[in-house]
Amino acid sequence: MTLATLGILQRTYPIRTNLGSATGFVREVGRMQYLITAAHMFAEERRELSIFFDGTWNSVPHAEIHKTFDIAVIPLHDSAHDTDPIPMGSDGMMLGEEVQFFGFPQGLPWDISELAQWEKRSIPVTKRGTIAACLSGVASGGNFDLVLDAVAWPGFSGSPIVVSRPNESESKVKVIGIVTGLSYPNAPASDDGDHSLVRAGFVQACKIDSALELMKRHSGTAL
Repeated sequence: MTLATLGILQRTYPIRTNLGSATGFVREVGRMQYLITAAHMFAEERRELSIFFDGTWNSVPHAEIHKTFDIAVIPLHDSAHDTDPIPMGSDGMMLGEEVQFFGFPQGLPWDISELAQWEKRSIPVTKRGTIAACLSGVASGGNFDLVLDAVAWPGFSGSPIVVSRPNESESKVKVIGIVTGLSYPNAPASDDGDHSLVRAGFVQACKIDSALELMKRHSGTAL
């Protein structure tokens, strides 16, 4: 694991909203810090948000949420992390390229508090996959434009998707997108024709560029 990848891990946090548990990661632009996660985790009428750091759940009152597609960008006024910016951008993506994504899945036989800790921060679970499809526009429903060949669990929504490119001169590791959903097609569960939802091995995602644009507009800072 590179130092750059470790830096992204250290900026990835478990979050809770009124709709459930998910993952978010923090990026600094200028003097403002932003939490980036999946927009579907927030109901329009309620903007409750808690972030797990320093060994406890910390409430973010009256969260100011900026949304585009299925990405939410939330300005934070308290520092939850170090301040080195995380390299971001979806340029140069290739079909079949290997990626990692980091998050906090739910429904597995461990609790957040049981994960490895770094300075009272829970280190997220690491998953691997490949880029299966890059869509020319936002898919039907308006919530993803990238598909990964990977298996994930609920709770990974908002997880940063990371590539490592040793031959790039500017940055070997960067965030190219975030996880926004899982594919659950109806599949026959038995010979009598009953159907059930099964994990298809595809992860829906959004390219990170729209989050960069939101942060640029809000902060007035060029990225």
